[in-house]
Amino acid sequence: MDFSDDEADDMAQFVDNFHFVDDRNEPITFCDLPICWTGEANPESLEKQIFLQGTADGGLQPIYKPVISWKFELLDKEPRILVFSKEKSWIKLLKPRKSYEPTIRTVLITLSALHYLKRNPDTLVEPFWDRLRKLFSLYEVKPSVNDLIDHIALINDAVKHDETLSESKFLQAFLQNPSMAEASNEDVYTALIAKKSKFVVDDDDEELDGAFGDEGEDGDEQETDLFDSAIQNFLCENCKHKQHQCYVCGILGSSDKENQPEVLTCVSALCGYFYHPECVSKLLFPENDAEAEEYKQKIFAGESFTCPAHQCSMCKERENKDVHELNFVVCRRCPKAYHRKCLPRRIAYEVSEDAEAVRAWDGLLPNNRILIYCLKHQIESYGTPKRNHIKFPHGEQSKIFERQDLLSDKGKTLLKKRSAPSGHFISETTFSKKPKLAEKVCLPIKNSTTVLKRKMGKPYVADERKDIHGHKTEKLRSAASLVLDSETKDRILTLRKSISETITLKDVIRSHTIPSTYPNFLKNVDKSISQGKVDRFVEACRTAIHMLEKNGRVEEARAVCQPNVLTTISKWRNKLKVYLAPSLHGLRYTSFGRHFTKLDKLQEIVDKLHPYVQNGDMIVDFCCGANDFSCLMKKKLEETGKMCNFKNFDLLSPKNDFNFERRDWMTVRRDELPAGSKLIMGLNPPFGCKAYLANKFIDKALEFKPKLIILIVPPETERLDKKREAYDLIWEDDQKLSGRAFYLPGSLDVDENQIEQWNNRTPLLYLWSHPEWTRKHKNIAYEEHIYPQKCHISCRVADRGRTT
Repeated sequence: MDFSDDEADDMAQFVDNFHFVDDRNEPITFCDLPICWTGEANPESLEKQIFLQGTADGGLQPIYKPVISWKFELLDKEPRILVFSKEKSWIKLLKPRKSYEPTIRTVLITLSALHYLKRNPDTLVEPFWDRLRKLFSLYEVKPSVNDLIDHIALINDAVKHDETLSESKFLQAFLQNPSMAEASNEDVYTALIAKKSKFVVDDDDEELDGAFGDEGEDGDEQETDLFDSAIQNFLCENCKHKQHQCYVCGILGSSDKENQPEVLTCVSALCGYFYHPECVSKLLFPENDAEAEEYKQKIFAGESFTCPAHQCSMCKERENKDVHELNFVVCRRCPKAYHRKCLPRRIAYEVSEDAEAVRAWDGLLPNNRILIYCLKHQIESYGTPKRNHIKFPHGEQSKIFERQDLLSDKGKTLLKKRSAPSGHFISETTFSKKPKLAEKVCLPIKNSTTVLKRKMGKPYVADERKDIHGHKTEKLRSAASLVLDSETKDRILTLRKSISETITLKDVIRSHTIPSTYPNFLKNVDKSISQGKVDRFVEACRTAIHMLEKNGRVEEARAVCQPNVLTTISKWRNKLKVYLAPSLHGLRYTSFGRHFTKLDKLQEIVDKLHPYVQNGDMIVDFCCGANDFSCLMKKKLEETGKMCNFKNFDLLSPKNDFNFERRDWMTVRRDELPAGSKLIMGLNPPFGCKAYLANKFIDKALEFKPKLIILIVPPETERLDKKREAYDLIWEDDQKLSGRAFYLPGSLDVDENQIEQWNNRTPLLYLWSHPEWTRKHKNIAYEEHIYPQKCHISCRVADRGRTT
């Protein structure tokens, strides 16, 4: 960490606006490079090529270099990251590219954590998290313990190489029990925070992101998360009221899909802009009114559409992300796009004879796109068009416009009257920096009619009206009067208040308690997955498939459903399977259902294990399933004249209740079981995703310091000789549980036979010994003629076993 190798360090180049890509030009984190610690040599080359892109010399010199390793330093006011190029020189990284920040978010948090702990090794949990939250306050998701868990191997290596970090009490506690190194859910896991205005050009340009309210991002996001109460949803005013702006005319319209929406979204998965059918049709067919009218009727009839933002305004062709010159240049204020090669000269990066103002900025958007303001928008003195384009329902926009007027040094009263196209209701709003001035908002006719009829108190059956485009609609109304007398109204309000006071969120969460293995696990779910995003991506895939089935162009289908959309959906599917497991499979330990070990396999394990058991020992099965193992072991021990105790835990009661306790293994205390010298623990824990649950069960078992641990676990499970309090391997078998070694409980085929379960990967059968009893247990293994070679393990493991 505090590296001593100074080769070429003084001459190290500084690279700003950096990001890393692989040989396929896909974004990749620099953590995929091997890290270079003090005294270690850098590798000569890598099998997988990784390239650094960025700028140097104040943005004048573009950088594109292959790199082979990285390191970090913690001596300055903030952590420094350096990469080693193939030219044998260290390159210091400054600020990452804006679109690249999410890719390296977790490693930046981890390095900042190490930097703070090195300077404050005695810090407590709460000050530590307060510091990280302050450093990353602009991020949508606050730092959490999961960010550190993602890089626990890096933290572990850093502690080994740095004496100061090794003395940190926080890191000692974290490495021993990562899930507990946190202040509280309420403090740390507030997932979404109010976003600060994002900067488009520079720090003084407060251009609000998502100007036209993306329902795909926030709308329809109705996640009900009883498993992690700290996850909170943020809905903008547009999404709350289902009122969004048309990206062409800027007028608000209803986006409620269940009640004749006035504005509809573009079907492209990565778009999310809203349009009136009439507005988007005129843009797509500007020179043919007949075709525009026909297309508008198709949209009204439910046909999806792709907006003009997905084709070049000059050549009318689609974007090709594989060709640099065919990457898109997109306007931030309207659905206008160009290819890089088609960009008009008047839209430039700097003022010139052809361009009176700066209108283009590269490096701010992902996928090598350029952000522009097209010639339709006049650039003001503060570097952007007027910031009065955002509208919220119910007058919320006036507050934002007033603030933006002050930012642009325009304190004058602005009266805006916009004449709406045919069928659009007129919105008339008064804006003033004096808060006493009232704002006038003319509601849509449908709302005013309803209010008027309610005031009259007369029954009505049907309301025939015209929508914003002149189409007749008829909406059935209740035949009963909507007027209530004051006494009835008071009774209803009192009843509602009394009921609402009896139900609290804490009560609801308490009634949906789940095993302690789940809460920390569920925090690994991607909080950026929302219902709106999922619906939009799925709809884009369906539309693209439909287009191809009708012999449409591949380029058109690609514009609707980009290749990375399919990859994202696949990732979401895997994450949501784990996230929804408690609901889909009930209160079970495993993520994807229970799998029990077959009796014949258990009998073989019993025959192999019983010589190590002594009189008076207690055998603990921490996830007993059908509770067969203890019964078989008891029978075997009685045959050999040994008397032992048994304890079996699980969440679901088996038919055989021999010494069974329905109990969450994670809640068992040390004083409830004998000393470790009398304990033999383990067997078949739940695996979980990437052996997460198996590791949790093993870590819990190690708290009791048993003399023997017998395990059936997947290969990716952390080995016990790698733990902080390491155990010694007695033997390991990677063949005994191959093939049909498990079955699904309660599942029968057509002949009422138990369904057997094939293994995709063979689990390992381990026997581990506490170091104090290793010599004795190894002697027993040799007496039973159990040698590493017979267990089908590698010579490397065998040699390590002999030298233990």
